[in-house]
Amino acid sequence: MTRKGQDNKSINCLFVYGTLKRGQVNGELLAPVCEKVELASTEGRLVDLGLFPGMVPGNGRVHGELLFFPLNHMATVLAVADHLEGCDPDDPAASLFYRERVIVTTTDGNVLESFAYFYNQSHPDALGDDEAVMLATETWEKPARCVKSSNLGFERFTQHVYCAHRDDPDGKGK
Repeated sequence: MTRKGQDNKSINCLFVYGTLKRGQVNGELLAPVCEKVELASTEGRLVDLGLFPGMVPGNGRVHGELLFFPLNHMATVLAVADHLEGCDPDDPAASLFYRERVIVTTTDGNVLESFAYFYNQSHPDALGDDEAVMLATETWEKPARCVKSSNLGFERFTQHVYCAHRDDPDGKGK
């Protein structure tokens, strides 16, 4: 988890393994501010949640993409991604997905620290062990189904996130 007091200002990348990858339904959301994309992997396992996957701690490698951003955009990128993932960094136990710092290895062999989102299996809305399907492969390649691409774009989505936060800073509804 991203803990309060940790220095997050030096991390400029986000490891993605599902709908935020290129070619997926949310793949264009962060593209306007993304400087570079590299194939990468990190320790963990993938759970099939239907329209999207979830990463959980475990022995294995999850393969995805490492998105790089300008440091001065990282706070906004993380706010947008937190909103999309339903992550409250101040209350990870109450979030269906929580953000952690992870060690990522690129296909070139570079080892970097990044942010990534994990599926919170103990969340009340999480699928039970009998419902969640652990993927045999550690790469999620399902095409985005039942969802059309949005023209919302990064700027409009960012405005939506910040307006929603301004109007409802605790996320409890009006």
